[in-house]
Amino acid sequence: MDEKLKSCHLIQFSIYFICMFFISCTNIDKKDCAKTHWPTQGFEDGKVGRPSRISMFLAKCSPQNVNVESNAYLESYEKGLDQFCSDESAFSRGFQSLSLEAVCSEKQKYKKSYESGMQSFCTKDLGQSDALNGKSLSNFCSEKTAYPLGYQSGLKKFCTAENGYKVGAEGKPAAEICKAELRKSYEENYKSGRRDFLKKDTLRLQNEIVTIEGKIIIVKDKYTERLSEAYETPKNSEDPEIQEKISSLDKDIKSLKEERSNLEQAIFDLQKLININNSEMGQMD
Repeated sequence: MDEKLKSCHLIQFSIYFICMFFISCTNIDKKDCAKTHWPTQGFEDGKVGRPSRISMFLAKCSPQNVNVESNAYLESYEKGLDQFCSDESAFSRGFQSLSLEAVCSEKQKYKKSYESGMQSFCTKDLGQSDALNGKSLSNFCSEKTAYPLGYQSGLKKFCTAENGYKVGAEGKPAAEICKAELRKSYEENYKSGRRDFLKKDTLRLQNEIVTIEGKIIIVKDKYTERLSEAYETPKNSEDPEIQEKISSLDKDIKSLKEERSNLEQAIFDLQKLININNSEMGQMD
């Protein structure tokens, strides 16, 4: 028996006694123990990337006097795991910036393919693009890739006075990625751009309020007109046409009241935004 299998057996039997104490750690039915083909079970568990379940089988099946073929299971498990931890899978996960599969982490070939995929993802261009878009340095892309070099290059272009003003004038939040030597100029010009944005935004909100106030006047006129018609319409008439007219007028009056209320609420909400803008500008002075 090789050293790897000996080590596995020590772990298996330690967990076996723990599982015997904590019965809930198993999830195989007792009747399945006798009919399990251990090499096949090991291969299937490995092929789908499932952690080895040999300790669970030992805990559940050994008390039933079923011989659990540990060596056969583990040898087949490794073969199945080789399929799951393929070079293609490793490269794909690295390229998609997905985490390393825990069950594959001890396989050096898998780790190399994963790192190759990561390097293909974490390019210098990606690093520069992230910096130019004000994104934080990626925790995924390590110093082993070209990403950090591109990121630093992008920072020098992003953290400028000109770009600080541009970001502020577009109403975007200030980025927190600029280093100390670049931050001051960026932040000062960001505030200038932000102030201009707030002025423009406040003017836009005020224009929206004027437009809504015009709509309210129209709604009020319609409401008064419908209310007058309803007042002049006989209420006790049994004429179907009159009854239908009364019903229609009631619906119109109710709808116009709701519309007016919604428009007034919209003005209230817009005024709140204006107040927020004014407050922020006041803090800048």
